[in-house]
Amino acid sequence: HIDTSAAASNGVAAPACENLWAVHNNAMRFLPNFFEKEQLTKLYFCFPDPHFKRKNHRKRIITPPLLAEYAYSLCPAGCVYLITDVSELMEWMVAHLTESP
Repeated sequence: HIDTSAAASNGVAAPACENLWAVHNNAMRFLPNFFEKEQLTKLYFCFPDPHFKRKNHRKRIITPPLLAEYAYSLCPAGCVYLITDVSELMEWMVAHLTESP
């Protein structure tokens, strides 16, 4: 859901997308409540928090438990898009996505 009133109040044209949904939430807790099996065709991870400390790596958005949730929600021909300005994080995400079934 895109808040078109906020965009309009800033003098920005409302997006032309009809099937776009952005939500700020805890994916680790609530992702299974939002999507059905194979419902999504694309997943975007844009500049996620890198959680540099090793003890906080479990909080990253790409982890084995979450990859299982993403795989459930993503259709067989679905795509995952990643963007970050932290090379260590990109390597982490690519490695975990590559290892995931």
